[in-house]
Amino acid sequence: MEPLYIGAVRVSQGLRVESDAAPLARLGDGDLTLHAVETTQRDPTDLQVKLLWSTPGTPRNWSLSLRLLDATGQQVASRDLQPGYGYLPTTLWAPDEKVTDYVSLSLPKGLAPGAYTLKVIAYLEATMGQQGETSLPITLTQVTLRAPSTFCEIECKAVPRSCKAAGVQLIDAALPETLREGEGLDFSAGWWAVTQPTADLTARWEVLGPDNTVIASTDSPLAPGSQTTLWPQHAWVRASVHLDLPPVLPAGPYTLQATLQDSTKTRASCQIGEPIPVTLRERSFSVPAAVHPQQASFAEILSLRGYEWEADQETLALTLWWQAGEQSPPQDYKRFIHLVETATAIVAAQDDAMPRAWTYPTSWWTPGEVVSETVTLDLRNLPAGTYRPAVGWYDGETGTRLTAVDGSGTPAPDDRIFLQDLVLERK
Repeated sequence: MEPLYIGAVRVSQGLRVESDAAPLARLGDGDLTLHAVETTQRDPTDLQVKLLWSTPGTPRNWSLSLRLLDATGQQVASRDLQPGYGYLPTTLWAPDEKVTDYVSLSLPKGLAPGAYTLKVIAYLEATMGQQGETSLPITLTQVTLRAPSTFCEIECKAVPRSCKAAGVQLIDAALPETLREGEGLDFSAGWWAVTQPTADLTARWEVLGPDNTVIASTDSPLAPGSQTTLWPQHAWVRASVHLDLPPVLPAGPYTLQATLQDSTKTRASCQIGEPIPVTLRERSFSVPAAVHPQQASFAEILSLRGYEWEADQETLALTLWWQAGEQSPPQDYKRFIHLVETATAIVAAQDDAMPRAWTYPTSWWTPGEVVSETVTLDLRNLPAGTYRPAVGWYDGETGTRLTAVDGSGTPAPDDRIFLQDLVLERK
């Protein structure tokens, strides 16, 4: 039966905070002082949090956000609330009085015992602006248990029996239907302690490419921050796994392999699930016919194929079409756009970045790929006059520009290519 809250009972004189008490944190722009936090895991899916507060006096009603993070920083549980179940707003706290608040956090099933972080954040609900936070280490001691009689008969069919070591078995891996080029591989793995684990296991996850070579791997505990020897028999644990994949992937099926190991040796190895196809990134290899053509080459690594623009009194929106050479660019280059005042040769505005606002670096481009991007320059502070846009490329680490030649093969001064003039008129 759920508890029924009828109302708040106010104690006129509560305990006072000792003057020499060391606070854990000051939140709420100094309005709130957090003195102590205690946690109790009443059952595997319920974490009771006890917080001891005080205030020098505040005219603002602060809200609190409690967030539970695993050892990788991933949020696994959270709750937002006003103190005292909503019945004791901070404006009612007496100055320097001890205020004890209790919060219950609902935990997901399959959370492993071990090290976690509790983040406490103070904010004003009206503005949602955070005004201080603190992070505290806590330990979870319980784990979800499953009935042993039927559990593995139902759940363990999708994974080879060879994925078992030291009493722990991998029972499922929720793999995506396809890999997407340019994204990582994220999935969850389910583990079951067939017996009391006899060793602290780690997992090496490897993605094998179409030619059966390893293209990505990661080593991690079976669950972040958790030792398998702390799991009881029949414990059920689900943990997230992430692998960074190369930004460019060839077509073909990819397979996932798991290797269970302890500090001294490899225990078991197996292939997980069926091969996964890859969805390749959409790429273009042609320039639209309507584009204003302009040819230029930059060290035969990159080339300019054309451009177009739209300009008014405030902005210049310049769209450029670049193309990779016969080989993929060997590194990530930065492009620059200068708006040069013709009367003085001064760079009046500029933009330096990797393509598409840093989201599509040149090392990701394939041979012959055409990449367009639109860059907006601010013209509001420029006087009337004639300006010439100029473009080029350089090594972001050394600042060395790529050698630029125009469409006829003539070297470009300062290794930059000029486009048509822009006449800026002011009324």
